[in-house]
Amino acid sequence: MTVSHRAVNVEVFPLELPFVESFRHATSDRTACDSVLVKLTLANGVVGWGEGVPRAYVTGETQATMVDHITGPIAQGLFARTWSEPVSTGDLLTIGMRLPTVSGGEVLASNAAHCAVELALVDALLRSANTSLGDILIAANEKVLYSAAITATTVEGTEKVAKRLKLVGFRDWKVKVGFDDDDERLKAVRAIIGPDATLRIDANGAWTLEEAEEKLARWRVHGVETVEEPLGRSRRADLGKLKAKKLAAISVDESLVTGADAASLFADRACDLLNLRLSKLGGLASTLRFATTAHGESMDYQLGCQVGETAILSAAGRHVAAHLLPRYVEGSFGAHLLAEDIGDRPVTFGHGGIGNRLSGPGFGVNVIEERVRAYATSTHSVSNGSSR
Repeated sequence: MTVSHRAVNVEVFPLELPFVESFRHATSDRTACDSVLVKLTLANGVVGWGEGVPRAYVTGETQATMVDHITGPIAQGLFARTWSEPVSTGDLLTIGMRLPTVSGGEVLASNAAHCAVELALVDALLRSANTSLGDILIAANEKVLYSAAITATTVEGTEKVAKRLKLVGFRDWKVKVGFDDDDERLKAVRAIIGPDATLRIDANGAWTLEEAEEKLARWRVHGVETVEEPLGRSRRADLGKLKAKKLAAISVDESLVTGADAASLFADRACDLLNLRLSKLGGLASTLRFATTAHGESMDYQLGCQVGETAILSAAGRHVAAHLLPRYVEGSFGAHLLAEDIGDRPVTFGHGGIGNRLSGPGFGVNVIEERVRAYATSTHSVSNGSSR
């Protein structure tokens, strides 16, 4: 029997949760988690939690626009419907498609806001049924293999981080590039991780076509396997030219936000991999659809993360990764990056970068609300379509 529910209240928490160390790449410096969390309450009293991470240079979203969209049009669409407890991946897709999206002005797509509400709704519905997301997204593997990630820092700092992460036993590595000392840092990382580890780089759109060709040709000596977002959204027309050089596999990240982006990339065969991120793409449903389409187009993909994700997105990403088995998986840094996570159990990788499949109702993590409120810069509540 299908059981349906109504959402009666949504509470929104923009966070400022400090990192244990700053995170830097070609387009931003970050010292704190700036996620927006959503607490959603159903009429039966069951609560679900969701998370989205705004990136103005990707979707155009900020914490402020997320709050406006969540407490405005998305909440209106949420309260206007009843929602059935999901029992299949098709049900998950339906939930995501029924929630409204917003665009216009500086916002290309309200994907982070959509993700936060969708995750909170799915979490609450699953908890109402005492069901785990893993019961629906059946794991193809009980373990997920995460990548190490090294942010831009000094050469000495890079060496220190690489040596520390090597002790964890990672197989896959990613290094942020786009800076004057890239040559020295890549040389140092390869020397530390050894010849058998995979090495990919992320330029965050820092280069022109000519710069990308010159650097990738020079760095073949370091065994760079994949380059992520080498040219940026404004130079996407040149991706096919870079791919034709076969200097490294090309992954797109910031250039992939909407369905139209994907259609263009598929039509042009302009890349080798898609970097799928739950928050960037709008949540579970859209991420699953992108992965299915990529598979049909014989294009590979990786599952990425937004820097500073809390246990909510980390847990949701763990379920998706175990189900899809992407080429690379990023995330689950938890307390390795955050001064304090907001869940009652660690969702971090262990030795070898291995994360075990999660179980338990919802995403398998219970949020400690006191911690959320301690790090929230403000709170916003809406019920029955009325904001306060």
